[in-house]
Amino acid sequence: MASNSIPIHILLADNDEDDRHMFQEVLTKNSISAFLMTVADGERLMNVLSTLPLPDLIFLDINMPRKNGIECLTEIRSNKKFDNVPVFMFSTSWYKEEIDATYEKGANLYIPKLFFFSEQKTIIEKLFSVHWKDYLAKIPREQFVLSK
Repeated sequence: MASNSIPIHILLADNDEDDRHMFQEVLTKNSISAFLMTVADGERLMNVLSTLPLPDLIFLDINMPRKNGIECLTEIRSNKKFDNVPVFMFSTSWYKEEIDATYEKGANLYIPKLFFFSEQKTIIEKLFSVHWKDYLAKIPREQFVLSK
């Protein structure tokens, strides 16, 4: 994968330290030019979003302490400042109700966390092999969940 000249500013909110580390590793191993900032809970995410420059892309886990991903997504999408920032849900949840809720509340893509590192790595690599800004527009529900 070729390196981009301008780094993508990514904000990853995930309480799982291993997942945060894996995400950084995939970016590094694939020469994806990115500045990755991570936070471990939804409350911290919202504080960071209110004080720092806008990220290019937000990855948001559903199951986080203090404020869950659906609550954060609702707040993000209620603020016009974030209209051009894609929000990708990145979660272990396969509950149809949660997936549907994130779609309805304005997430741009749903990326399931898989149990094996190699599968998770493949999904993230697939995402960055296409131009991620293509996900700015609302995509059809049947394309919302990214798969291998």
